[in-house]
Amino acid sequence: MDTKPKTAYIVATCDTKLAEASYVRDCIAATGIPTKLVDVGIKSTATEVDVDVSQVAAHHPNGPDHVFGDDRGKAIIGMAEALKAFMSKQTDVAGMVGLGGSGGTGIAAPARAKPGCLRNRCRLFRRSHMGHDYSGSAAVQRLQDVFRRICRDPH
Repeated sequence: MDTKPKTAYIVATCDTKLAEASYVRDCIAATGIPTKLVDVGIKSTATEVDVDVSQVAAHHPNGPDHVFGDDRGKAIIGMAEALKAFMSKQTDVAGMVGLGGSGGTGIAAPARAKPGCLRNRCRLFRRSHMGHDYSGSAAVQRLQDVFRRICRDPH
């Protein structure tokens, strides 16, 4: 029986959503659940992550060159394929939270956690884009409760 603790994967476009992803990671980690922050930002240079964008891109079936390029649409599709391959190789997944704007949720959506694990997406928009701030502690608390339940009772 595998006694290794399960991990909450926070997948985010850290070129634009690093602050929000770090906040979600810290809130989940505060409950005692191990976390990994995975960067899927196609223009990202973030270093404050557990898995950087080049590590994810290396999992693309045709190589990382299929992830990076000038065509944003092709890059998002390529990163989604790379993330799907990356997540399929992880053995410690309790669940996955995908954070991003339109590109980030498009990247995270196709990725599947292991059967029986939680997968949740959250599209975040800047206050200036929507006129409201839709992120906040209530949403994060609900995610903490769900991760706590999933990690303690995987069935």
